[in-house]
Amino acid sequence: TQQIQNHPLPFYSPAEMTLAIQMGQVDQNRIPPEYAAQYAAMVSRNAPKPKSEAELRNDFLDSVNKMAKERTMKDLGVTDEELSTGEFSDDENIRNKVERYKTQLEINRTNIISEYAEQVRIEQLKAQQANDFKASVASWINEQRAREPHFDDIGFYMQEHYKTMPYEKAASIAPAMQKALSGNLDPQSAQVIQNYYNDCRKEYYAKLNGTSTTPTPRSPTVERRGTGKSVEKPVDYAEKLRNASVRDKAAIVGEWLNAMKG
Repeated sequence: TQQIQNHPLPFYSPAEMTLAIQMGQVDQNRIPPEYAAQYAAMVSRNAPKPKSEAELRNDFLDSVNKMAKERTMKDLGVTDEELSTGEFSDDENIRNKVERYKTQLEINRTNIISEYAEQVRIEQLKAQQANDFKASVASWINEQRAREPHFDDIGFYMQEHYKTMPYEKAASIAPAMQKALSGNLDPQSAQVIQNYYNDCRKEYYAKLNGTSTTPTPRSPTVERRGTGKSVEKPVDYAEKLRNASVRDKAAIVGEWLNAMKG
């Protein structure tokens, strides 16, 4: 029984194939090999042809005219019956309404075309902004990869590190990481990832060098009694990182690590 159930259906006979084609229910696995080329040619012939530019323009104008008519009839409260007989009506109010309809119809037609043009402009602007953003992200990644020999290792570290962080810290990083891994970054998430990358890079090098990312407390500057000279004030690397540009942060982290090792 199992063999019968799994056995494929036989090829179409010529009559069965004709009927299947007419009904639009062709099982391509049942097309005989000798008819395969003929069937492919028939499908290609019957495939809808792309519309010409003139046809697309006419379709657009038809759509505009339909929308303009519906909008104008609604604005003025005109009925189809009034439009068809209004010009010849004995009722002056109806004749005036039809005349207003003709004027308003042209206004609405122009407005609809303008609205469509503005919509296209906005969509093009959004697409351009999206492309520019993707290009900036790719540029940043390429720049970091070129200057950072452990870029990929830091990336792997980023994928796991936030999972071990306290909830309040990971709450904003986790969604941004999911967007980054799925290729759906937005500007806000990109900034979160950039900051997270800088933090992970610092921690990665600290682990690599066996040092701590927590700066060692040092005493504030004091004046030496009798000499008038001051003890050198320690550098606040955390403050420098907060105020530094992306390009300078890598150098500041390096200085910080060297200071901690000293």
